[in-house]
Amino acid sequence: MKKVYSSIALAAAICGSASAAVVETANVQASQLVSNEIQAVTTLTPIEKTDDMYKEAASAKDVQGVYMWNWYGRTQDTSGLQSTGISIFIDGTDVTIMGFFDMAPITGTFNPSTGVIRIPTQPILYTGDGGQQIQLFTQELIVADGKITGEKNLPYIEFEYLPEGAKNQAGQTVLVGGWYTNPLNQFNFNIESNLGGKRGYGWSYGLEFHNTLEVYNISNFVYNEDEWTDCGNATLEDGWFKALDGQGFPAYNVNCKKNKENNSEILLMNPYGVDSPYAKNGPKAGINWNSAPSTPGFIVLDIANPDCVFVRPFTNSGFNIKHVYGFRENETSTTVSYPTDGYFYCTSAEGYKYYVEGWTAEDIIDEAEIYGDPLPSLQNKVVTLPNCRVMGPEEGYLFAAQWLSSDSRPIPMESKITLPDAVFAGVDGIINDADAAVKRYFNLQGVEIANPEAGQVVIVKEGNKATKAIF
Repeated sequence: MKKVYSSIALAAAICGSASAAVVETANVQASQLVSNEIQAVTTLTPIEKTDDMYKEAASAKDVQGVYMWNWYGRTQDTSGLQSTGISIFIDGTDVTIMGFFDMAPITGTFNPSTGVIRIPTQPILYTGDGGQQIQLFTQELIVADGKITGEKNLPYIEFEYLPEGAKNQAGQTVLVGGWYTNPLNQFNFNIESNLGGKRGYGWSYGLEFHNTLEVYNISNFVYNEDEWTDCGNATLEDGWFKALDGQGFPAYNVNCKKNKENNSEILLMNPYGVDSPYAKNGPKAGINWNSAPSTPGFIVLDIANPDCVFVRPFTNSGFNIKHVYGFRENETSTTVSYPTDGYFYCTSAEGYKYYVEGWTAEDIIDEAEIYGDPLPSLQNKVVTLPNCRVMGPEEGYLFAAQWLSSDSRPIPMESKITLPDAVFAGVDGIINDADAAVKRYFNLQGVEIANPEAGQVVIVKEGNKATKAIF
């Protein structure tokens, strides 16, 4: 089996010391506009919403999260259809979107009564080569005979949330649970003196935000209190964010819940909330690592197979990266004036493979055994997750990413979660003791053998243990 690395791609480097953990902005290079040919953007017809569905679907809790942003670029490097992961965060009527441009936060407003996000023209960051201010200009393209002949400045662009999706010209339903705007609307990332010319930092039009369910067949996790029953406290030895200070914190208690319909689905409630050490310690006095600990956050486990426990992707951990990443206001400022107000989503390498890439549990186990990789397991009520990963807003990545040290080396991300007894009450099919597991046999190529021959060298798999032996 070929080993696939796409689910363990690396995130941006951070430094081991807290004082060096603030990004002061990348030196963004200008691009050249090379094409005025209008691409094959499609005008959609939004499906009429029912009142009951729309009121619930347009709530801030349900519409915020991770989306895939589809757009058409106009530079040589971005020509044609492009896709970028973005994160939408809503606080009342205030909106922050990460992933449009480098790590700069884009702000706007949300109207829950109409399900509309409004994004105005705004400053975002400076170039780093003289203090010129890059702005997001909202525009509408002027098109004639299939060519873009000009750009009309707009005060803002509005995106409509489509709980029922829209019909394209072929009559197909698309963009269910996504956001739609006039396909000739454009984001122009530029400095003011470049407007109307061919030099700038990016031109994007045909803007659509697609729900992860449509793209990856798994939706953003939304917590519904009625679906869960309380199990007491679990103990979390965290590895997802240990890299921030290089030390981490001792194990601490986190409220634990079990899904009423699926007893093998376990939820950690507010793992980085007000009672966690991440809300009481930080890079310097008066600043916590998690700058918004009162925001609800979650980690969701599937422990149905104790040999391979999964962590659900697209689940907001509630860990806010403000004070960790940010941008200076100008070339000479020494403080971060534009902190990136975004959240990380917790998953694992195996969870990403299972939920997003469509691997089976058996394939994941087989690959790990062949290459000698550690597996996420449940034994004696302790879940060990050796390959924790994060998903976040940095440059729009939606894959399962690993922290890097300042010298670009992967930082181990292992978590251990001790589950309370109440998790296992009334649960069938979960083996919590490797000694009770059935033995399985594999040849040295990783192929399972039903009836090994005497004298054959095999890999013996028993619960969470794998050993090589002569049968």
